[in-house]
Amino acid sequence: MIMPWLVVGAPLGAAILRLTVTLCIDAMGEDFVRTARAKGVGGRRLVRRHAAPSGYVTIASLFGASAPFMVTNMVLVEYVFSVPGFFRHTKRALGQAPGWPPSIDIPTLQALSLWAAVLIVALGLLGDLAIVRLDPRIAASGRRLG
Repeated sequence: MIMPWLVVGAPLGAAILRLTVTLCIDAMGEDFVRTARAKGVGGRRLVRRHAAPSGYVTIASLFGASAPFMVTNMVLVEYVFSVPGFFRHTKRALGQAPGWPPSIDIPTLQALSLWAAVLIVALGLLGDLAIVRLDPRIAASGRRLG
């Protein structure tokens, strides 16, 4: 059962890892990291407390933008690994499941489409809320003045 999880999570995990490494390397040359290094902060603490947090907003936006990709991957994984789930219900609603007579179940298709849309919007909202939480400048720019 570990293979389906790896197929869904590995592409996003690899993208986040590559992005994190690139952002940390870029941040190591910034003034605030050099200042921390001059004050005696070194090694892992320098990366964890100073270099890595500067890229968290970009990583959160990548997570929110890749929500449709993850949902699509889940459907493909269910099909390839024969895991019962969302795709099996969709296939049955389209009348492509074994049995007779083939018919299209419109209310079930509407419910499944709505569920997929809600899941994608919720994951995107989760990414946006993480961005607001991680970057106080974004939270302050959304407030009304006066």
